[in-house]
Amino acid sequence: MYKFISLKEVTLMKTKERLNVNLDKDLKEETAKILDELGLDYTTAITMYFKQIVNKKKILLKFQLKNTTLCGRGFWR
Repeated sequence: MYKFISLKEVTLMKTKERLNVNLDKDLKEETAKILDELGLDYTTAITMYFKQIVNKKKILLKFQLKNTTLCGRGFWR
């Protein structure tokens, strides 16, 4: 049995790429819980974020030092 697909589906299939990312295991698990509550999967969430970057022409994250030192555990918290 054959399945007929539209030209739009063919175009979408050709333009998709895979992105492999290395993440901290705990961060991934915590993110999965939140995304599940929101009804989103990783692909949808990352696509939404990437579209915001493209549309706004900026990364929508704020980086702020908690402490004035650049070393030690407080830097990324």
